[in-house]
Amino acid sequence: MERCVPWDLIAKILCRLSVKSLVRFKCVSKRWCSEISNPNFIRFHLKRSAQANTHNSLVIVDGRKLSLVDLSNPLHIPKEVNDSLNPLSNKLIKFLGICDGLLCMSTYNYSTIVMWNMSTGEHLTLLSQPDPDYYRSPLVGPNPLFGFGYDPINDDYKICTSSCSGVYANGDMH
Repeated sequence: MERCVPWDLIAKILCRLSVKSLVRFKCVSKRWCSEISNPNFIRFHLKRSAQANTHNSLVIVDGRKLSLVDLSNPLHIPKEVNDSLNPLSNKLIKFLGICDGLLCMSTYNYSTIVMWNMSTGEHLTLLSQPDPDYYRSPLVGPNPLFGFGYDPINDDYKICTSSCSGVYANGDMH
């Protein structure tokens, strides 16, 4: 007689593990891969890890170099991660925002925007080589401002952009 551990018990155990371990455990079986990749499980894991305050990394953006420091390691040795971010390799990096372990950054001229999951190392190129006139238009201006965050109504992450080409004071543009 074969005994099985109920999936809800397995899920409760898995949600206490690190993302690094979960990525490894996706190889156990198709069922585990499917369940660990399930958006409901991901949301539950994220909520639980946020409550447990298990986020203990520091991101350092220094010109062309992006490093991650594990603050739980007493040596605090920065680990360079540029190799896993091919769209940004050897380019000046601009930090746009961070939300739920997702780091949003771009090349200095905004020609490429990348969202990077610091836990899994996966990245997604959101914008690559836009129309060169886009940032010169009067609606966007020369110095765009970016915001990055989670939209709970649509259950998605959003990037917003706006620009200010000057400040009105006393009826004049400065």
